[in-house]
Amino acid sequence: MTRPKIPADIRREVRQRCGFGCVLCGCPIYEVDHIVQYSVTQSHDIGNLTLLCDFHHKRKGLGLLPLADVIKANEDPFNKRSGITKAESLSYSGTSVELCAGGDAFSYENLTEGYTFFPFVIDGHPVVSFTIRDRQLLLNAEFHTREGDICFQIVENELTINANQWDVEWVGNGFTVRDGARDILLEIEFSPPSRVSIKRADLRYNGVEIEIGSGYIFCLNNCNLFTAPSSAGFPCGFAIGSAMPGVRTGILMDVPRYGFDRDDAKRYLKQRLSLMRDRAPSAGTQRPPTITLKWERFFLPSVRGFLSFSVSYLVRFV
Repeated sequence: MTRPKIPADIRREVRQRCGFGCVLCGCPIYEVDHIVQYSVTQSHDIGNLTLLCDFHHKRKGLGLLPLADVIKANEDPFNKRSGITKAESLSYSGTSVELCAGGDAFSYENLTEGYTFFPFVIDGHPVVSFTIRDRQLLLNAEFHTREGDICFQIVENELTINANQWDVEWVGNGFTVRDGARDILLEIEFSPPSRVSIKRADLRYNGVEIEIGSGYIFCLNNCNLFTAPSSAGFPCGFAIGSAMPGVRTGILMDVPRYGFDRDDAKRYLKQRLSLMRDRAPSAGTQRPPTITLKWERFFLPSVRGFLSFSVSYLVRFV
């Protein structure tokens, strides 16, 4: 007889209770475990479920981890005591790197010793960066919650996640952070040795608000919609607000701060995305004209590298 799946709401409640990591060590990469084996209970009773990392899960299965230790840790999970998950090492290496966001990529090849690539910056704050130090590629990143707290950090390839959020679900090579039911704050994937992919995000920093989705980056402050933006060969790929001082930037956009209607901006984005879907050509038909302006492999004579991106300027008439 096939064992039924654990319902999604029960899995989420277990993650929340356990602090989004192994109750024994805090590792954010985990498995849902039946404390007393399912073959005995024949149920997914929430009080009998916990989170264990692969190491502790295997030791428990082999009889090398006493059941009493698991029960004790389940009552007082590691991450609930510390407030953050245990640091997880990410295996990045090499000299060519790429941040995928909004449908395309910001990339740099042949990073050299001591050099830093800033693919995405808000007001001089590197959301993601790559550095070569002692011949090691180091990934750094910092994302914030809507309230301004740290959502997660990566410091020189060491990942930690805030354990006091509504939900953090690790699946495959990445995780999703939710602020509520069907309210995704961040969806990110790690693809060592060189790539990070932001699938979806609601970024807020210093009065700047950015939404990243499938095929676009949208700035709520001024309703500018970038469709599949990309840059290659620039030390800074995409900067919103203040750029990194003295660093050549592929795409730079200044924005007003505060004083905008967030709900109005989101409605406008929904309308624009709907229009883009309606204009998308079906198989075998000619692509209709759009209001998108495109620059492809446009070489700047005084700057190494090239800039390639698509941007839609949304003009609103009052």
